[in-house]
Amino acid sequence: MSKWYEKTLEEKSNIIYSRIRLARNWDEYVFPSRLDEEGSRELVDGLKDGLKEIPYPNYALENMQQAEKKALRERRILNRCAVEKTYAQGLYLSEDESESILLGADDHIRMQFLAPGLCLEKLWQKADAADDRINEHFPYAYDEKYEQAAKIKVYLGDYMNQLNNNQFQKNSDNYLLLQRFLRYMEAIGTVMFFLVVICDTIMVIMLTRRLTNPLKVLAGRAKQVTNGDLSVQIPIFQTGDEVESLSKAFDKMMESIRSYIEAQRISMEKETELRENELKTQTLLKDAQLKYLQSQINPHFLFNTLNAGMQLATIEDAEKTAVFIENMAEFFRYNLSKINEDATLYDEIQLVDRYIYILNVRFAGDIHYQKEVEEGIGDVIVPSMILQPLVENAVQYGIRDVEWEGVITLLVYRKDGFVYMEVKDNGKGMAQSLITRILDGENVRNQKNRKSNGIGIYNVRERLMMYYNREDVLFIESEGENKGTKFTVKIPCEEG
Repeated sequence: MSKWYEKTLEEKSNIIYSRIRLARNWDEYVFPSRLDEEGSRELVDGLKDGLKEIPYPNYALENMQQAEKKALRERRILNRCAVEKTYAQGLYLSEDESESILLGADDHIRMQFLAPGLCLEKLWQKADAADDRINEHFPYAYDEKYEQAAKIKVYLGDYMNQLNNNQFQKNSDNYLLLQRFLRYMEAIGTVMFFLVVICDTIMVIMLTRRLTNPLKVLAGRAKQVTNGDLSVQIPIFQTGDEVESLSKAFDKMMESIRSYIEAQRISMEKETELRENELKTQTLLKDAQLKYLQSQINPHFLFNTLNAGMQLATIEDAEKTAVFIENMAEFFRYNLSKINEDATLYDEIQLVDRYIYILNVRFAGDIHYQKEVEEGIGDVIVPSMILQPLVENAVQYGIRDVEWEGVITLLVYRKDGFVYMEVKDNGKGMAQSLITRILDGENVRNQKNRKSNGIGIYNVRERLMMYYNREDVLFIESEGENKGTKFTVKIPCEEG
């Protein structure tokens, strides 16, 4: 048999279910809340003896699992008191759970009748009949004033229920009217939305075709130009918008390209001749400058003077000064001795070490220097003075005057048949435009800007390119302002 709440009502109703509940107390016993365990057992057993004629199954709630009790509460058969109470309790429950009699919970006897929909009169008849049958066996505790108050309560409850039902019905009618109106507006809105989408789609397609067709033609012409056909003719679209301006600009650009290429051809012929003469002039000028510098300083006098200073510092027990002068002497001796000679990587790295030492004496140890050199790589032959200028540039224009701890890092390693020398700093960084100017030699040609960096870097790059007869010898990388700079020298691996 299906439960009462599983039945489907044929008539439509706003009432989910109806319930009649009667509570009675046996005049021979106090209320259940004042009974101990023994008294509760005696009460329940006495009630069961008088209710043997009831055709429903009887359950001892104290033996029932807590989960079963909670399930019965969720189905409105038990209340919280019946679930939580551990003393003796009895329950008569019909198979469809529409009729139940609870013994020894909140009251001695609690009758309950349930049904779907609105059927209070029918349920009351059942409840009244059952109440009369039980009253034949057990005298109820009764008070006339309580009965009168109960009647008033029932009257007020019925009146309030009637008012609530009337208001609920009115609200239901208004809700249904509003719901129909909203559905109508929803349908209209949906239709309007799709109409707008369709119109917009058509307009977008028309505008797209109006714009893309001329652009496709221009793209085809551009592809011809990319393939080297500079004789292509650019059509002028009389559309009165940006497409017309674009086609005119494209046509002017092609005319400019043709004129520029012709001018470049003539210019390159002249530039080739001028560059050859310029290289010869620069070579003679560098030789003259070198001889001039050599004539200004007598190397033997300089080294003898530095050695005398070092001996004097040793006699005066000034070890730091002696080491400083020794590094200065070795630094200048290397510079003068390697002017026209090649060097090993070991010599270049040692020169950088001495240079960093001299700087730290000058700047009180503010230059933090790290290096990592692959073993067995020191015998590689390189042009002299290729690392020190890079380190000097990193110090002067990278980490000098920064607010944080400046670090210079030197990495030397082999990879894929090449030797890589990386000089990195964590300083001010370089803009890409400055990197381009340095590699192009613009800072070297700009003699007015004596404070600009890049002269030493450009010199190193030019010497490396001439020495190895290749252009991919020096790279500069920087992620931007205050993110440092990395100089990378890439040379073929040739050992001495």
